Amino acid sequence: MVSGMDWGSHLGINALAPDRAAFAPSPSKPKPARGVEANDVHQDSNEQRLIYKCILDPSVDNSGFAGVVRIVRNGGSTRMDGDALVVENASSVMLLTRIEYLPDFSESQVEALRQAVEGITADYSALLDRHQKVQSEMLNRVIVDFGGASQYGLSTEELLTDQRSRPDYSPALLEKIFEMGRHWFIVNSGKYPSIAAEVNSTIDLQTASAVQGDLREGMEAYFNWMESLAPDYRTNARNIFGFRGASYPLFPDKRVGVNFYYTSSSGIGIWPYWISAGGWCVRGFWEHFLVTGDVEFLRNRVVPAYKDLALFYEDFLTATDKNGNYMFVPSISPENVPASSDPSGPSLINATMDVAVCREVLTNLIRASEILGTNTDSVPKWKAMLAKMPPYLLELDGTLKEWAWPTLEEHYNHRHISHLYGAWPGDEIDPDRTPQLARAAEIADRRRTFDTLATAVAGETLPAYARCHRALVGARLKDNVIVDVQLRQLMEQGYISTALRCSREPYAAPVPDAHGGIPAIVMEMLLYSRPGVIEVLPALPETLVKGSINGMLARTIVRINKLEWDMEARTVDLTVTSSRRQDVTLMARHGIEKITVPAGVLATPLKPGAADCDLHLPDGKPVTIQLKLGSHKPNEWVDQVIMT
Repeated sequence: MVSGMDWGSHLGINALAPDRAAFAPSPSKPKPARGVEANDVHQDSNEQRLIYKCILDPSVDNSGFAGVVRIVRNGGSTRMDGDALVVENASSVMLLTRIEYLPDFSESQVEALRQAVEGITADYSALLDRHQKVQSEMLNRVIVDFGGASQYGLSTEELLTDQRSRPDYSPALLEKIFEMGRHWFIVNSGKYPSIAAEVNSTIDLQTASAVQGDLREGMEAYFNWMESLAPDYRTNARNIFGFRGASYPLFPDKRVGVNFYYTSSSGIGIWPYWISAGGWCVRGFWEHFLVTGDVEFLRNRVVPAYKDLALFYEDFLTATDKNGNYMFVPSISPENVPASSDPSGPSLINATMDVAVCREVLTNLIRASEILGTNTDSVPKWKAMLAKMPPYLLELDGTLKEWAWPTLEEHYNHRHISHLYGAWPGDEIDPDRTPQLARAAEIADRRRTFDTLATAVAGETLPAYARCHRALVGARLKDNVIVDVQLRQLMEQGYISTALRCSREPYAAPVPDAHGGIPAIVMEMLLYSRPGVIEVLPALPETLVKGSINGMLARTIVRINKLEWDMEARTVDLTVTSSRRQDVTLMARHGIEKITVPAGVLATPLKPGAADCDLHLPDGKPVTIQLKLGSHKPNEWVDQVIMT
């Protein structure tokens, strides 16, 4: 048990044969990080506890950490055997563990940590009970049910075997993976969120399900952490580019947001010149506003971050092409290069991701300013900048190009799909507002999903984050085929262990990208939302015939109290509660043959078979909606798009 109440890990062990029980807890010395000369490591142990102390790199500063393991046994004996503490002949043993990061390491802090662990009650049941009350409330804010009750007696090993031997989904396994992702986020969020790997693809996936999943405490940790590094973002902009505003780093850590990743195995690194980390990181702030409608959060936390980024773009965007559009130079599409360029020089021009993120920053900043009635002097300037954004380009086969520059050719067989940012996590590209771009994005997503031969020839094994990204983009584009393919690959091909831990590569060490990614996929395939729009079952895999999700948040200040579907009966039962009085468009691309709602909710009479209808939602009162669905498929929109 990892307890948020005690900020520690508690392990209780009961011996099956008490007269012969023996084990030896022993911390292992970590290998120094790359580029670190040595960690200053010490162990201080006796028969009651283990203490592990480390100053991370004395040549840099005095930061470090300490870990204390307190051993509570029932009977038996303990003895030291080198670095290991051996427990023998005990009927039960409890290990009470706490690890703390110490920005300025001192022995007095280690002693305070030891005393804190000594002060924890040794009653495991009491510890579990008080921890459970807190964590279960958070975990149960959003609940999925795919009909897995009959499998709840199976072990994880049995569920994984079941998944690999059936053409549909093991319902209990999908439920457990969803719950494990939420559990992982909860137990890894405290003063800081999980900080595992870089902001490109990974931290953002790890937080991807938290806003809609109503894990607000963990997102608050994320917001605080991002904001604490703001002075370093400004230092990056000033020292690297000579610009105003903010430039976010690829590898922030708990205390440092200065860009330091300047070298690579092939020479000078290019990551300090990647300009899209900032917009990607601030996207989570914007999403929080969309689900809460918190105007003060918008005023005090979203707008300042976006204004810093806009100031950077003002200085960065100075070159224009022959048509008067801005040129993004240097411009990086993470870890990929065009087929027509030197692979050793990935810093190029007009990476589609850079264009999309800049467009999003300016668009959201303008919208926020108009909501608040502020920045009236700057809004015309930001609108003028938007008008000079380079257009997105397509390949001859209709693929959205990864670089919006005509002479740069696509490199398809690659794990990243950064150029599809506008579909997810952004919300610029969709079948209704931008059908041609959506079709181009779908072609791009499918080429990088199904071109498996080229991927294999190139030596690519798709990491979990790549599969999550493809599925999330697929969900936004109503492509349940891509969602189904990638979700099943994640569940069946070694990305999930028997302990329900996720890894980046199949059957490899734990990396938590998919812990956030898979719950996000599940929520996105069941419900899409934006201000004024709620869409049910946009990308539901065909084999998930029945199920429900309760509690998730929609990006129009609405809680989805219940979304239950039965595709055999073609029915959807939906209960929603809006936090303000508003009109919304309810969409179901299967077609709505019949709708049952309380009096006064339906704004205009339903046209049977239509994909949408308009509703009046009251403030704070649950509204129950029953739909009878038609026989259309959500991805039929592609047949209506005429590419030019």
